[in-house]
Parts: sequence; structure tokens; C-alpha cells
Amino acid sequence: MARLRFIAFVLAVFFAATSAAAKELWERRWIEVRSAHFVIVSTVAEQRTVELARDLERFRSAVQILTNIGRFEERIPTKVYVLPHADKKLGFKGSIKGYFWPKMRANYAAVVPGANVGLDDVLKHEYMHFLVHNRDTLSYPTWFDEGFAEVFQTLTTRGDRIDYGQPTRVWVDWLANHSWLPLDQLLDTRDIFKLSAASRAMFYAQSWVLMHYLMFGREDGNFGVEATSFLKRVESGAGSSDAFEQAFGIPVSKLRDTLVKYVSGELRDMSLSNQSLPDAPTEVVPVAADSIAAQLGLLAWQFGEFDEAKRYWDPALVLNPNNTLALAGLGGYHKRAGRLDEAQRYYEKALALEPQNAHAELDYGEYFLDRARAAKNSDEIATNLTEARRHFARSYQLDPQDPETLAMIGASYLPPGGSPDKALESLTAAHEMLPSQAQIKYLLALAYVMSGESAKAEPLLRSIIAWGQEGPAGAASKLRQQLSNAKALDRPVDAGQPPIAE
Repeated sequence: MARLRFIAFVLAVFFAATSAAAKELWERRWIEVRSAHFVIVSTVAEQRTVELARDLERFRSAVQILTNIGRFEERIPTKVYVLPHADKKLGFKGSIKGYFWPKMRANYAAVVPGANVGLDDVLKHEYMHFLVHNRDTLSYPTWFDEGFAEVFQTLTTRGDRIDYGQPTRVWVDWLANHSWLPLDQLLDTRDIFKLSAASRAMFYAQSWVLMHYLMFGREDGNFGVEATSFLKRVESGAGSSDAFEQAFGIPVSKLRDTLVKYVSGELRDMSLSNQSLPDAPTEVVPVAADSIAAQLGLLAWQFGEFDEAKRYWDPALVLNPNNTLALAGLGGYHKRAGRLDEAQRYYEKALALEPQNAHAELDYGEYFLDRARAAKNSDEIATNLTEARRHFARSYQLDPQDPETLAMIGASYLPPGGSPDKALESLTAAHEMLPSQAQIKYLLALAYVMSGESAKAEPLLRSIIAWGQEGPAGAASKLRQQLSNAKALDRPVDAGQPPIAE
């Protein structure tokens, strides 16, 4: 009884301290809507949240009908957070209205309801990237990748009907009122974040209208065949402009005039009826305050807001001392600060509370992997690697379909003195499960380099750089440069230590 009174007192003091300020996000009413491939955690009305889940499921099915992407069974959940307002510490920096962050354990997405942007506009665009990037290993040029997603984010379904390709009015207006980028620059651009804000907007607008024209604006075109030819030519090393002209039969020098005339005319779109689309059943459950606090902390962590993450995890544990997500989060927080013994206590408690939780085992294994990387003594390194693999093996027993577990098993054989062959076995399996994941690609590329098979690493590094995910793209560029330097000097590459945990 005394302990219960003490907990009540702590909670009273905690909430008294926050009541004078604006209501914290975890104090709001949240619901979770689950469908076959999505988890929507939301503060908006239940009906609207359910509609979002169903719309995303039907979008996913419609894309498979309309494209040659084929079926892809996600090994990880896509978690979408519908937040009441934009918070830069939760990823809404600059003019961002929503984001989709593909990680090894889950895809993390967030949107904010707005008057001019539908809840699913950003999600459809980014989820389209996810589906396309899991299709094959081709390195899609940036204009192609973004233009394709821009066209398909307009896709809507109603009953058995699919509509897509509707003109994007904001881009039509932008093209009419701003200076165009040279078309050869459009075709060659890889890193759009090196462009100014205005040029970046024009890049998206021109990528959209070029893709729209190629798909809908030509009577004698065969987009599927031509696009495949174009991508293969680019992959083989042809220049973007030459590959474009040879594949699509359109001189780049005449392309701007063609597109200006096209966008000023009546743009077509497409409708298909009698399509078999799923009913997309959903399950709705309330979300406890400690649970949403722990999840929002994880969102903050993804964007490098480590102290903000702790600001969510601390109250999560006040509300529920047994919240394993918050415990693992604080373990990571202390590990990052070098407080390894303190971090270990959090991981051990999380695992003791949920011994059948594959992610609890995985987190603890990653802790020992990090300890091995920080150690200087060879015996200490070996001891920590053995302990890491023991927990990874246990995690694999609990969930053999988790690509992160296989990736971390592989990563444990990459440190100096490891076994690249064993690393390749696990990392190849992880890559096959989740071909788009940049961190897994990078680790697999590193394993190829350490195995003396640098040629196999090259397409992986190229695709990471092309898709530009922050972190892995920088590491891939550095490793690719090391490979180039080593080849020029005819000596082995020194790849150094790999990044391991997210």
C-alpha cells in the first residue's frame, strides 16, 4: 500500500508539472488501427483513421495491378503516426508535411492533417518508392524515381474502380510561372538536396510532367518496354541523355518544347473498372499513454533528437515501469553516452520482463556488438561478440523472418578478424528479405569487399547513393571512393569498421 501511495504521489507531481504547460502529446487520446500491412497510430477521428488504413491497403493492391512490380510481402510493418501538429523534433523540419523513414525494423512514417494536403498524399508517394525499390537492384535515376512516385501518388480507388494520373495542379502552375531547369540537368541530377529550394520544386514539377508525358501523352509509345530499356542502358554506364534518346526515341534538345506544349494542353488520366480490390479489414484499439510516449521517443531518436527521445521515455516509465520499448530506448540512450553498465541494466530488465520478445533479444545483442566495437583488448572483443551472437541466435529462434536479426548476425562477423563468408550468408538472406533497405545493402557491400569480391559491392553501393538515404549514402560514397583509390593503386581496400546498429 505504501508503494502504491508513493507511485500515485510521483504521478501527481509529474502531471502537475506538465499541466501548467500545453498538453503533452502522450496525454492526448490516441487510437491504433491495424490492417494487413499498416499500423496507423492516430489522434484524428476513428472513422478518418480507418479510412486512411483502408485507402493505403487498396493503393498497395492497385499498384500491383497497374505495374510490373509484382507481389512483395513486407517482412517489416509500416507504422504511420498521424500527429496533431508538426514538431521539428519529430521529423518535421523545414517545409516537410510528412515523411516515410525506411529502417530495418519497421518503416516509420508521420503526417499532420492539413487543409491543403490529404493525409495519404505524402504516404502514397514514399510508399511507392518503397515498393519500387524492393522490386529489383536497378539504380533508378532520380527524375525517374520521383516522377513515377508523383504520378502514382494521385492514385485513388472507389469500389472496383482505379483512377490515376490526374494532373497535379500545383506542378502545372509551377511550370507555367517559373524558369525551367535544362533538360540534360534534370536527367543527370542525382542529389536533389544540392539544388536550391526553387530548383528542387522545379525538379519535382519537371520530373512529374516528363513521366506523365511518357506514360500518357504519346499515341505510339510503349512505356513499359521503353522504360526497361532506358534503365538497363543507364545501369550499363550509358549517359542519361543518350540512354533516354535511344530508349524513348525523343531528342533531348526538343524535349522542353514538347513538354511545354503538353502541359499547356488537356492532360489525360486513366481509369480502370471491374478491378479486384481487397476489403481491407481493420482492427481498432486504444493506445495507452505510456505506449504512445515510448513510440514518440523512438520517432525522435530516428532524427537524432536524443534528449527529446529521453524526454518521452522517462514519463513512459513513470506511467508504466515495465514498458519494454522505453527501457530499451533508455538503454540505447546511455549506451550512446558511453554509460555501458547503466545501459546494460535497462536491456536486462526489458528482456527479463519479456523473455519471448525477439526485439528485446535483438536489442541486447546489438548492445554487446557495440561493446565489441568499442573494446581494445582482443579477448574482450571476442567475449562480447560471442555474447552478441548468442542473443542474435535467440532472436532468430523467436522470429526467423526478421531481416534486422539476420543483418546483425552478419555484422557480427565483419569486425577485423571476423569471417566474411559467414557475414555474407546472413547478409544475403537479409537483403533478399528486404532488398530496398540501405543499411543492409551497405553491410552486404562491405562483406563483399572484405571477401575480395568488390565487383559485387559496386551495384549495391551505386543504388544506395542513387536513393540518397542520409547516413548509408554517405558511407556508401566513402567506400566507393576507397574502392576506386585502391583499384588505381592496385592494392586491397581498407574498409574500416562498419556501422552496425540503427
